[in-house]
Amino acid sequence: AMDMNSIPQASRRQPRTVDELLDLDDVEFVQAAYRVILGRQADPDGQKHYIDAIRQGEPRLQVLSNLHCSKEGQERTPELEGFK
Repeated sequence: AMDMNSIPQASRRQPRTVDELLDLDDVEFVQAAYRVILGRQADPDGQKHYIDAIRQGEPRLQVLSNLHCSKEGQERTPELEGFK
């Protein structure tokens, strides 16, 4: 098995596939979702909104869809394999 500690921190936090993204914990998931879908860091309000939503049972794929369907999200192509 690969030693996770030998992987640079940045590459772990920047998932390249939907499955890798969904494997992250709530906070990292939301932060990474903003980066791959919107191409920017999550703003504090948005981050809190989505983390709270996930913890209240909102499906993570719904969060990705919401980000992608936002006005901002429609202006770019997500850098994520397997995302439609």
